[in-house]
Amino acid sequence: MANTISITDSPVPNPIPKSTIIRLENIFKIYGSGETEVRALSDVNLTIHEGEYCSIMGPSGSGKSTAMNIIGCLDRPTSGHYYLDNLDVAQMNDTNLAHIRNKKLGFVFQQFHLLPQLTALENVMLPMVYASVSPKERSDRATVALTRVGLANRLNNKPTQLSGGQQQRVAIARAIRQ
Repeated sequence: MANTISITDSPVPNPIPKSTIIRLENIFKIYGSGETEVRALSDVNLTIHEGEYCSIMGPSGSGKSTAMNIIGCLDRPTSGHYYLDNLDVAQMNDTNLAHIRNKKLGFVFQQFHLLPQLTALENVMLPMVYASVSPKERSDRATVALTRVGLANRLNNKPTQLSGGQQQRVAIARAIRQ
């Protein structure tokens, strides 16, 4: 018997129709085959509209990380459709998925994954290098993002010079840099 994840949408009703940002339709993710087959996700459906919050909860082994990896375009479903901004990304190739991750998604990892040799500003600017954003615009956007999270006075600090909470805010700034 497979464990299940529960997906909860924002409890606040929204009278104004918002655009659909994420839509999962009949998503399955199966690892292995035969006797070693593991159904990590089975017939998952989810719709998240602009401005909504969503949490994915469940016991260990229930498919939460698998669902997040698919939503984050880090993995593909075995079957089903995943629409991100109404674009079916479920079957895209690696190059197109990398472009989608760079342009449309921001990640805040549990361990933050900041590069220790870079300053807070440089850590936030780094994903924009891969997006071919000009150096001036990278710096401007990273400065704005760090200011938004209350770190305007820590732009030139390296991760080891920041508290855990400040490092987390650098990771958030990196995710919202756009």
